[in-house]
Amino acid sequence: MGYINLIKEKVDLVSLVSEYTELKENGNNYIGLCPLHEEDTPSFFIDRGKQLFYCFGCGKGGDAISFIMEAENLSFKEAVNYLIRKYRIRLFNKKQFKPSIKSYLFKLNKELSCLFYDNLFSFYSGVVYDEFKFSYDTIKLFKIGYVSNNLDDIIKRYSKDTLIKSGLFSWRNNKPHFKLNNGVVFPIFSSIGDILSFVVIHRQGNKLKQQYLSDTPIFKKREAVFGINVTKQNIKKEGYVIIVNNLTNAIHLHQSGIKNVVSKISGNLTREQALNIKKYTTEVILAYDLDNKSLDSIKKDKSTLSDVGVFVRIWNNKNSLVDLTKKVNINYVKDILNELISKEVKRNIIKAIGVV
Repeated sequence: MGYINLIKEKVDLVSLVSEYTELKENGNNYIGLCPLHEEDTPSFFIDRGKQLFYCFGCGKGGDAISFIMEAENLSFKEAVNYLIRKYRIRLFNKKQFKPSIKSYLFKLNKELSCLFYDNLFSFYSGVVYDEFKFSYDTIKLFKIGYVSNNLDDIIKRYSKDTLIKSGLFSWRNNKPHFKLNNGVVFPIFSSIGDILSFVVIHRQGNKLKQQYLSDTPIFKKREAVFGINVTKQNIKKEGYVIIVNNLTNAIHLHQSGIKNVVSKISGNLTREQALNIKKYTTEVILAYDLDNKSLDSIKKDKSTLSDVGVFVRIWNNKNSLVDLTKKVNINYVKDILNELISKEVKRNIIKAIGVV
């Protein structure tokens, strides 16, 4: 376990935790509001010398690995891998930690995402604004890009096996062929910021079409939730999450100021996605575009979420949530959402104690 000690040497716990909460120096310690539970009075302490934390409010404590496991809902192995990548820790025992195909796929996706992002601002920013009305800050936050085929410099750095397993390339006539259509591309991130896959929205006649990739060693459509990487802290803060059935709706809501929102990725919610959401909250509002297909999906998704212990409310305003944010003050919309949550919470408590 030598690499565990190496991680502890390289990662400064104060710097790491400062990404989640504001810390103030207090003698030999640092103190702040606990990022692992809601509180009004600071009870979270860090001993910088020992590189250990403890919260007198929730009773949780440990080292940098323990903190990331709690803050990001990760297993021990996932937390270790996350810190290795985040702090670019070099492991010298190659037999002990040989780079896997997954590490190459993450690297490839990151390089492609950077290229697509640069493409958008070099050539296609007008297209994205005209079509979606996304601001510069929104594009930057969600790393929205534009697909093009100038990939030669990236392709030559990866093996045939890696390119094929990425799901982005097929192999014909001894050459790689890129599968994604030219269009606006949205990376799908894991909760800790790794790019798992991409969704492309392109125009086909008068309609916008979405193109998804098949599963890969790092991407399982049944498990992924769009937007969780940028909204997880807001979900914890608000105590509930809004799920929409369209990733552009999730981005528009975030841009409008409703930041505890995610989108499912095509089809009905799966048990795996429901469990992923439950890591962050057990309170959900389904705010789908209301058409016949969505009404059927609402029923199925509510059942899936309920089966894993999540309480579900339905947005049933005559206006879609996105449309309402365009018509009225955003604080009014938030009041409606909070009222919907609070009413249902009271109802669930009453049911639980057997009054009704």
